[in-house]
Amino acid sequence: MTGETITGGGLTIEVTEVTAPHRLAWTFAGQPQSFALVSTETGCQLIFTHVIDDLRAAQTATGWEIYLSRLGPHLAGHHLSDEEAHRPWREIHELYATRFGVDPAPGREWAEQNLPGRA
Repeated sequence: MTGETITGGGLTIEVTEVTAPHRLAWTFAGQPQSFALVSTETGCQLIFTHVIDDLRAAQTATGWEIYLSRLGPHLAGHHLSDEEAHRPWREIHELYATRFGVDPAPGREWAEQNLPGRA
């Protein structure tokens, strides 16, 4: 429901809009995010929006791409493990850092601390 808050790990999510079954919007860490379903000729399209202000843009965009990349296999009845999903993280991060014109060092540091080494 709109106005509902969910707190966990010291962070709060506030639901800002619910238009079932087409749109769900929320604020997390002060940043607006949403999912919208739009009808197409062949089914529907999922549109995800995250307004990034003070977060590390390349790192955040890479994280979303990695997590959303698991949706396709899941809908097809397959499983993509965390390890498989995160395998291209470093390369995707470098592309986003270049695209956004931001320093890639924080994301590289995060990857060294949190991802398995290169295979």
